[in-house]
Amino acid sequence: MPLGAAKAALLGAAGGVSTPTMEPIGQFVADGTTTVVSFTSVPQTYRSLRIVLAAGIRATAASAFGLNFNSDSTTGNYGWIQMANGGTASGVESSENSSSFYIGGGSDEVPLAALDGSSFWLADIENYSDASLGTAVQIKYGVMQAGGYYSGMQGLSFDQASAVTQIDCVSSSTTSNYYMNAPTVITLFGIGSS
Repeated sequence: MPLGAAKAALLGAAGGVSTPTMEPIGQFVADGTTTVVSFTSVPQTYRSLRIVLAAGIRATAASAFGLNFNSDSTTGNYGWIQMANGGTASGVESSENSSSFYIGGGSDEVPLAALDGSSFWLADIENYSDASLGTAVQIKYGVMQAGGYYSGMQGLSFDQASAVTQIDCVSSSTTSNYYMNAPTVITLFGIGSS
């Protein structure tokens, strides 16, 4: 049997499994003037979303940076668990009753570096367009700065059954030392079709 025929037989007449595409939806390039990045009117046409933060810095390194969905900061609507390494400390932490999801939410974790370093994180958002389900997020992050290297993996739940139409990337403080500075870039992608 020729290779093409064998592939068709294995995958079926419709071609079987397809390779999902990843398309940019929106991008923010930091200029040191804000603590909140909002992606509004999120299209409901994708199977999942991905947020990528590259070269993330602000004047003050801290764990207070995270996500809100649909402008919702209600205490108790978010929960998270993380496995993390903060230089000399590592462990597992969780919160079942949060008002937001802070990446690197523990005292030793630093998801956005100070000006002497750089950060990255990648968040995969599932179930975002299904109004009958809550939303699940998986995050990987890493930071390199003068004080050390920090890394972790986290899971987030947004337990409200609603389609996600807005995503806010937020600092917990609005003071200027928490502004996102260049060369920070945050990009929202859509993956596959719903």
